[in-house]
Amino acid sequence: MTHLYQLIGLLLACCAATFTFQPIAWSAADQVQIILDASGSMKESLGGKPKIEIARETLKEVIQQTPATSQIGLRAFGHNLAHTDPKTCTDSELLIPIGSGDRQALLTKVGAITVRGETPIAYSLEKAGADFGPDTKKTVVLLSDGKETCNGDPVAVLAKLKQRGIELKVHVIGFAVDAETTKQLQAIAQASGGNYFEAKDAAQLKLSVQKAVAVAPAPAPAPAQAEPEPELVNLIAPAHGGQIQTASHDKFAQLTDGKENHVYWFYPEQEAVYSFKDGQMATLHKVAMPIYATRDDNIASFDIYASSTSPLEGFTKVGTYKPRNIKMFQSVFQEFAINPPVQAKYVKLVIGLNAKGGKGSQLYEFRVLGKLGAPGTTAPAPTPAAPAQPTAELINLLAADQGGQIITASHDKFAQLIDGKESNVYWFYSAQEAVYGFNGGKKAMVHRVAVPIFATRDDNMASFDIFVSEDSPTDGFTKVGTFSPKNIKMFNQVYQEFALPQPVKAKYVKFVVGPNAKGGKGSQLYEFRVLVTLE
Repeated sequence: MTHLYQLIGLLLACCAATFTFQPIAWSAADQVQIILDASGSMKESLGGKPKIEIARETLKEVIQQTPATSQIGLRAFGHNLAHTDPKTCTDSELLIPIGSGDRQALLTKVGAITVRGETPIAYSLEKAGADFGPDTKKTVVLLSDGKETCNGDPVAVLAKLKQRGIELKVHVIGFAVDAETTKQLQAIAQASGGNYFEAKDAAQLKLSVQKAVAVAPAPAPAPAQAEPEPELVNLIAPAHGGQIQTASHDKFAQLTDGKENHVYWFYPEQEAVYSFKDGQMATLHKVAMPIYATRDDNIASFDIYASSTSPLEGFTKVGTYKPRNIKMFQSVFQEFAINPPVQAKYVKLVIGLNAKGGKGSQLYEFRVLGKLGAPGTTAPAPTPAAPAQPTAELINLLAADQGGQIITASHDKFAQLIDGKESNVYWFYSAQEAVYGFNGGKKAMVHRVAVPIFATRDDNMASFDIFVSEDSPTDGFTKVGTFSPKNIKMFNQVYQEFALPQPVKAKYVKFVVGPNAKGGKGSQLYEFRVLVTLE
């Protein structure tokens, strides 16, 4: 029953970004019931969207990928009666019987579920025991954002069903739950022989679906010719189109140069993000680092994260890996499997401690082994680009060659922020400020502001405020925004640009310093740019 295997794999992996799903060999006697929590707490927003909406979208997407012959049923609880209704703790309804074959009805029911009442998990499991046919493997996928709220005991219910000869294997998905709820939901899964999975946000849902796609399908009834193992390449090597996107400092770029010489020093929590050829998605199978001899300053552990969103956001942890502090003679590169393989556009390396538990490690090289593209897919043919619409050219009107001027400031060092030299300038403290004007008292439409970050440092500025005025350098200022640079170097462009909510006409721009990256008051700065179009 390959279709059912894929369904369960997808549903559970949707909420298991950090769990390795163990394949289950489904037979023709398999039946699956989805039990969806539709209690009042599913109204809560997660990432700007109600949790019930995220759950509905996920379930519909998975169901649409399965043939109508799959034996799937749907039960929901908490969707009919408000929590004040005396019958709310028996509000559990079989919406679609298992094996009905009416796939469109199933999709319609999922899309129509509303949220209202309590969380009668124990009662729903008891009812679910009668929903399955005789002589079948009975599997429940329970998706809930809360614990039992009707004084029921889900574990005791499972035990009573087992005594009656009804064995339910319950795979439980905890959706944005707290520690106490996690403990109860884990107990339900453990008592039934199922697995517990946790999804903290919608981004994990997306990545988990990608991981599920990479899980191998259940064995076919008849033997099939094994496909050759895919040829793995080092995706982040420049020779294969790999690029470094962000890093705590420049030395991370040396880990992909192929030279395998010592590079000092890397400290815990320092990090780098790498991307693949032409910004493509890739399937990540392994990571690897070389160890050439036993040394106290060899790295003892490192973390790997993956994202398909951007080099700055959407990362989910893939795993923690621990090289052995000894040279391997067949290959000095110690490889670590990513199981199951992960699809991503970006991979992040985060440094751990060294072999002695200290904070400074030497490294040589870092490899990410995999294949470009997703399994079973081919890259689409490129779409001809539409003619670009002309846009107004933005210029840094504070640059010396544009006649930028400092008008007022808390101290002289603010003048060095527009000298074009990009050297460290110390110190700037919270609430200190400077007002800059444009050549000849011009007015301009201010679109963006920008500051550079050359390495991760505690004394990098964490935020700054921008005000504008058309009147004078001392009056008439209006705040246009607070901007927060990332404390990491961007390799494609060290200047981190921030767009104003909308372009603003100004004659003067006031720059107000905020705290540093550690929350302290002293920051180092380099340059400050104001990007405008002239009237």
